[in-house]
Amino acid sequence: MRFRDSFVDWVARLARRTTVSEPQLTPHHLLGIPGEVRNQIYEWLIVFPHPVSIYREPDGDELPGSSSLCSLLALFLTCKQVYFEASSIFYAHNKFVLPSASSSAPHQFQANFLMRWFLGPIGSRNAASLLHLRVPFLLNPSTAILSYFRGKPPLEEDSWSQTLIPYLRGHCPHLETIELDIRWNNHWLYLLSLSPHTLRSVFRWLDDSLRIAFPSLKHITLCTTGGPGPDWVFQHPNIPPPGMLPPPEWRRLNAILRRLGWTVALEGDGQDRPVISPSHSRWVALWHPKKPADLKALLYPTPHAPRQRDPLQWCHYPLTAAARYRVGLVTTFLRSPNQAVKSWKLHKERREWRTWRLALIANVGPITNNLDGNDPTPHVKVSKRKKLTRGIRRAMADLGARD
Repeated sequence: MRFRDSFVDWVARLARRTTVSEPQLTPHHLLGIPGEVRNQIYEWLIVFPHPVSIYREPDGDELPGSSSLCSLLALFLTCKQVYFEASSIFYAHNKFVLPSASSSAPHQFQANFLMRWFLGPIGSRNAASLLHLRVPFLLNPSTAILSYFRGKPPLEEDSWSQTLIPYLRGHCPHLETIELDIRWNNHWLYLLSLSPHTLRSVFRWLDDSLRIAFPSLKHITLCTTGGPGPDWVFQHPNIPPPGMLPPPEWRRLNAILRRLGWTVALEGDGQDRPVISPSHSRWVALWHPKKPADLKALLYPTPHAPRQRDPLQWCHYPLTAAARYRVGLVTTFLRSPNQAVKSWKLHKERREWRTWRLALIANVGPITNNLDGNDPTPHVKVSKRKKLTRGIRRAMADLGARD
């Protein structure tokens, strides 16, 4: 009995000695691994093969990788170091584009959409990391063609290029790929039927200005629709299709741009039909409103301001709006200086927003084939008093002429 117990104990000890101990797995912190490995992890997570749209309405459009874009917020909010490392890779390795149908909007709206709603909010550090960007076309077609006939460089008279190119050079100096979008710009598509010599001179000036402004620029792409396919969509001569470039003009444009080192990108459904998003009708409604009130309500909404209690409820004396605001600001400052500073900043922001909105409304207009560069005279509402005064002056002038 004792021998059996001792033998069992000896076998158990021998088994414990011969058993290979499992390695102890110690958890590793993300910030404890080498930086090269972290960069590979970030590239695997947040670098997408498809372009990233800088704006998307929640209308049910299914975009590839939309769920991945929504999960980026959790990664960026992990800590400050992870945000700096991941954001630099995210903005440097992805291509950012405007919405597909936005090129049919007025250029002023496109430029402010790109500057104020994308490059401004992401900050100067992230904007400087951008390498691939799709921007609205940088030349006004009317000004470019007229300046050619006058014998002057297009960029010296064009206000679009004088505004947008310096802005991009100051905020995105390291751009390597620039895509110019004219897919829905009917104004440009109609004017591309000019002589090859005119188009060559216009695009040559634009190519020189871009390569001087961005020394690291490698690729310039012109995004359009149409191509060398069948002419099924151009059969009706009185109904030009929106956003489609006829095959002859496309071949001529392709030959001119390839000599400059550009690339012409076609986007369609395989039969040279432009792909239209389900939200295209709502986008078109933004810059083709039914009345001016819709323009103010849709394009330029006022910034959201929290409803605050009136600090002058105790004051029953009639005051102007400016005086009431100043007295209310002093009263709020005596109660809470921080709240007074916030109220002053909000008032300043609303005033700046109102000025910017009115300036944009004055510049926005319908897209017309106006080759002389002069916009049509807008309808100005005249009061009854001015009409009566003009009628009296006109009657007195007629009486004086008769005498």
